[in-house]
Amino acid sequence: MQRQRLMHLKDRFEVAAHFLLKRQSYYFGIKIIVTLLIFWLLIHHSQLKVELFSSIFEKPLFAFAIIGLFYISVLVNSWRWYRLNAVQGIRLSYYHSITPTLVGIAFNNILPGSVGGDVIRCYYVLKKFPEQRSGALLSVFMDRVCGLMGMIVIACIVAWCRLEIFSHDNRLYYLLMVCFSMLFAGITLFGIFMLLPDKIGLSDWLKQRFMHHRWVQPIISILEAMRVYRQSKLVLMECLLVSIVNQLVLLMVILLVNRMMGLPNLSAFDYILALTIGQIANLIPLTPGGVGIGEAAFANIVLMLNPGIIGAYATVFFAFRLLITVAYLPGIVLGIFGLKLLHNQKLGEVPTIIH
Repeated sequence: MQRQRLMHLKDRFEVAAHFLLKRQSYYFGIKIIVTLLIFWLLIHHSQLKVELFSSIFEKPLFAFAIIGLFYISVLVNSWRWYRLNAVQGIRLSYYHSITPTLVGIAFNNILPGSVGGDVIRCYYVLKKFPEQRSGALLSVFMDRVCGLMGMIVIACIVAWCRLEIFSHDNRLYYLLMVCFSMLFAGITLFGIFMLLPDKIGLSDWLKQRFMHHRWVQPIISILEAMRVYRQSKLVLMECLLVSIVNQLVLLMVILLVNRMMGLPNLSAFDYILALTIGQIANLIPLTPGGVGIGEAAFANIVLMLNPGIIGAYATVFFAFRLLITVAYLPGIVLGIFGLKLLHNQKLGEVPTIIH
C-alpha cells in the first residue's frame, strides 16, 4: 500500500514538472516574440541600424579599450562584494573575489534572466564557507541593492543638474518623479534599517516561542547577518560610492561606442541618465535578459533630452550589450567548465593559468 502511494506521488510530481516545463517554454516563446517585435519597431523608426556595427571592426583599438573598461568594471564590482563579505566575517580575499564576480557578471549579462550569476556567487562562497550561509546570501543581496541604489543616486544627481529640461517635457517630468520617488523610498528604508536599535529582541522572542522548530534557526541567522550590516554604515556608504564609480566606468564605454559609430556627440549627463534608465529597464522580465527593452529605453531618453537630434542611439546600447557578451564570454566558459576546479582550490593558493 505504501509503495502504491509513493508511486502515485511520483507520477503526480512528474506530471507537475512536465506542466511547469511546458509553461516555461510557452513564456520563453512569448518573450522571443516580444523581443523581435521591439527590434522591428526600433529598426522601423531608424533607432537601430545594423550597418553601424561595422565600425567596431574598423576601429579595433577602441574595441579593445572598451573590453578593458569592462574588466575594470569587474574589478570595481569585486571590491564592493569583497567589502560586503568581509563585514560578515567571510574571509574571501579581494583576489579570490574577482573570479566568481567575473563569472557572476557574465551569467547575468549573457544568459536569459539576470539572477543566474548571483546563484553562482552564493554557491561559490557556500562551498568555501558552509557555516556562513546567511552571510553569503545576504552579501550577494546587499551587493545587488548597492548596485541598484548607485544607479538611482547618479540618475537623480544628473536629473537635478538638467532640471530645466525636465520641466518642459511631461514624459521627462514623470521620469524625474519616478527617479526621485525611488531615491526617497531607498533613503527611507535605509534610514529605518539603520535607526533600529542594535538589539530589538526579535531573535530572543523567536528562540523563546519557537525554539524547537527547525525553521527558526535560519531566520535568526538572517537577522544576525542583517544586524552586522546595520553596524557597518561606513562600509555601506563605501559600497554605494563604488557603485557610482562603476557607472562612470560604463559611461566611458558608452562614449567610446558612440564615437566609434560616428553619432552626434551629446552631453555626458544625457548619456549617463540614458544608460542608467536602460540598465534599470533591463530588469523588466518581458524579454530574455531585457534585450530590446534596454535599447528602446536608452534611445528614447537620449532623444527626449535632445529634441531635434536624429540618431540610431539604440544601436549604441545594443553594441554595448554585444561587447559585454564578447568581454565576459571567458567568464561563461569558466563558469561552465572550470568552477568545479575553483571549489577544490584552497584560498591560500594562487590559481594557475592553463594555456
